[in-house]
This record gives sequence, structure tokens and C-alpha cells, in this order.
Amino acid sequence: MKSILLKSIVTGILTSVFFFSCDTQAGKWLEEYRKKQIVKRYGEKAVSREQIEDWQKEVMEYRAKVEEKIEAGQKAGKLYRLIGESFAKIESYQLCAENLENAVAYGYHSAEVFYWLGVCYGNLAKTHAWDYETTLKAEKSFLKSLALPDKRKGVYTKSKFQLALVYFHGFGSNSPYRVNADFIQPSQMEFRIQAVRLMTEYQNDDPGDIKSYFALAGMHKTMGNNPLAAAEMDSLMRYLEKKYPKHYQKIPEYQKAKQNYSLLVGIKQ
Repeated sequence: MKSILLKSIVTGILTSVFFFSCDTQAGKWLEEYRKKQIVKRYGEKAVSREQIEDWQKEVMEYRAKVEEKIEAGQKAGKLYRLIGESFAKIESYQLCAENLENAVAYGYHSAEVFYWLGVCYGNLAKTHAWDYETTLKAEKSFLKSLALPDKRKGVYTKSKFQLALVYFHGFGSNSPYRVNADFIQPSQMEFRIQAVRLMTEYQNDDPGDIKSYFALAGMHKTMGNNPLAAAEMDSLMRYLEKKYPKHYQKIPEYQKAKQNYSLLVGIKQ
């Protein structure tokens, strides 16, 4: 009886060892199979969790360094912007463009920055007989300013005004030193029409800006449409009469508009 009991115990132990061994071996086989499937699927071996944790610690260290540099870059961009706009206001346009380009390179992207960048390139283009490459830079800057979500009246409308000048005098006109400078290509006429449209939009947005009346009158006159040019001068006079009913006659812009109107419609002074 004892021998039978002992034999049963031994058999049970051996069976347990066997199944434990099988379970262990099966676990190893499953792990190997998983690794082979990972290699087959991704072409690389799976890394250990310890390795992932080490990488996570390392990336946090680099992230802190990057964030520090980003903050420094933002501050540098702001300073480049202030320097560039200051050069623009003293009409040092080359230095203005260089500093504002640095501001953009450091991530300072705003409607105001691109507006001033367009002003600088526009003036540089004008002083170089509307050099095509520089004129193109001015156009791109104003378009970027208009495309940004900042719709503040002061920036958005001013970009329209300046872009209209670039289209009319830059892309829509020839250098005065060129042979047959008065001959305008159809593509140039399209730019002039676009310029008039933009300037009209600007005037509707800000009817109090006297410059737009003279600008539109000049565009219409250049395009041979004296009646529309005269209408702009008449609109300006009516605006000033309504806004300053007691002393509009003393305003220099009123007298200039009156003189231009007379010349355009053929009235002798």
C-alpha cells in the first residue's frame, strides 16, 4: 500500500515537472515566434522595455534644450522685427529687408512683418526701375500679409493699398528708360485692372484716406480714362466738403483736387 502511494506521488511530481517544463518551453517558443513575426513585419527586432525607457529619458533632456533654443529664437525674431521696422521708417530699405527676413527665418510670421517687408522690397524695386525679382518679393510679401488671419484694419487694408501700387507701377508698367515704354502688353493691362480693383477696395474700406483718391485718379488717367480720373477728384472734394464744411477751402488737398479736376475736364482756372 505504501509503495503504491509513493509511486503515485512520484508519478504526480514527474508529471508536474513535465508539464511545467512544457509550459516553459512553450513560452520560449511563443516568444521566439513573436520576435520572428516582428522582424518579418517591420524588418527590425523588437527592443526591450528598458531601452524604451532610456530613450524616453534622453528625449526629455533634448526636448528641454530645444524649447530653450526656440524661446531664444522667438526673442531674436522679435528684435529683428523691431530693428527692421525702424530702418523702414527712416527709409533705409535694404537694411530693413535684411532684418525682417531674419525675423521671418526665426519664426516671426505676422501680417505686420510681411507688410513692412513688402514696403521695403517695393521701395527697393522702385529705386531700381522696378527690377522684376525685387518687385516679385514685394508682391509675395503683401500676399502673405493678406493671407494671414490678422484682419486688423490698419494692416490688412494697408497691404491692399501697397499691393495695388506694386501691380500698377511694377508689373503693369515699363521702365521709362525702355524703348516704347508707353506700349503696354495685355498681361500688364491685367495687372493694372487688378491694381484699380484693389485700390477701390481699399478706398471702400477706408474712405478717409485721401491718398487713395489721388492714386486712383492717377491710375485712370494713365490708362486714358480721364472721366473716371475726374470723378475721383470730384469724390474727394465732396468728401472734404462734407467732413469740413466750414474750412474745406483751406485744405491743401482740396485745392489740389480742384485743380486736377479742372485740368481733367478742361475747365480753365
